[in-house]
Amino acid sequence: MVLEGKIGILPSSKPGPVGAFSKVVYQSLKVAFMLYIKLKQVTCHKQSTMKTLGLRVNALVNHCGTMNRKGDELAKRLKSDVADEVEVNKPNKQELRRILWMSYGNLKVWFDQWEHTVISLGFGRLKLAGEDNVEEGRVVFFDGQKKRIINLDETDGSLDNTKGKRGGRPPMMFYGKGMTGGATAASKSGYTPTIICRSNSEGEALPPHFQLRTTPKESQREQFDVEFLVRCKDIWGCFGHTKNTLLPCTFGMNEKAGMNAVELNKYFKGSILPLYPDIEDVPGKRVIAKLDSRPGRMNVDMLAHLRIRGLYVVPGLPNSTGKTQETGQNYGPFKGHYRNNLHALAVAKFETKKTINVTDLPLIVFGGTCPDAGVELADAFCHSFSKELCLLIHQIRLNQTMNPQQSRVWMGTTLNVNPHFRLFRTH
Repeated sequence: MVLEGKIGILPSSKPGPVGAFSKVVYQSLKVAFMLYIKLKQVTCHKQSTMKTLGLRVNALVNHCGTMNRKGDELAKRLKSDVADEVEVNKPNKQELRRILWMSYGNLKVWFDQWEHTVISLGFGRLKLAGEDNVEEGRVVFFDGQKKRIINLDETDGSLDNTKGKRGGRPPMMFYGKGMTGGATAASKSGYTPTIICRSNSEGEALPPHFQLRTTPKESQREQFDVEFLVRCKDIWGCFGHTKNTLLPCTFGMNEKAGMNAVELNKYFKGSILPLYPDIEDVPGKRVIAKLDSRPGRMNVDMLAHLRIRGLYVVPGLPNSTGKTQETGQNYGPFKGHYRNNLHALAVAKFETKKTINVTDLPLIVFGGTCPDAGVELADAFCHSFSKELCLLIHQIRLNQTMNPQQSRVWMGTTLNVNPHFRLFRTH
């Protein structure tokens, strides 16, 4: 080859016996192999195992009738050649209703409608030619309008730490052989209040709302422990005010400690509207509230009253909070810190022969020193709803909402933020 002047050129053929497939055919096999894996994944069917891949590859090459391959040797070879495009992981288990709802078509329709809603209500406009550097995405938001777009979601504030996981790898414990005991103290409780946390697109966290349970049938007989109020904290925010203002947490009570149509109506009128004293149903002064599509969200009387006031409720795509709601990304670290605090408080109270009750809920959420057990708890709300984290999540979602595929990609990214941003002050 040197004498022929073929310097720096690979030989036309490799040494060794001739394979069963030509180079062109094998390249086509690799493309078909990778496409099969991706199509199975994108259509939300059962993920492919090595056994099923081997059977599919053999059925493909045996179709011509000149081969009779068995086993998974060819599939393993194809897997090695496309290893840079394949990830090996456990099965991704999801509920059937989520799989059926979170299709590309449904997500695209929802995001297109969200774009139309933002523009038609006067929160922004479509980009013009040459404005690529103004803002990411297809919509340019007008000044002061992002703080008038809020997203809210709810989570359970369970005081039972015998169930659920805190995330991460559990600590290793050492036990002596042939010995019983060694159990860790835990709080067993059937009391499960609802916690609603939210933020606006400027990164401001709204004061949490606690939905508690009450047993009396008449509102005149409802009781509220003052200790609960003392342990709650005020939140700094601007929202519809002219300057930063200290805003208190809000509360609600019903038999099941849940947000039904009645309580949601009270919540909007008593918690959301006071945040925007300048609200009107005119461009520039409207407010959008994004929430999930649970029962009670389509109360026509409530929606009509709020729309007259200037508050527009935008429900999300059913069973898709992880893709269409920003607050779902805050709840991940929040639940981790919450359950860490609950575990630490349960152990400390066990040593003092006391139990956890509902007055400890603000302490678990906002952190601080427990006066009964003396244990120091982290402020879960501050770590999870800092302005830096909320702003990062809202910017990615609001500026790229028109492309649901980008939203899917961003869901797997890691957020590096400063968790020590202070949000509140104590009473």
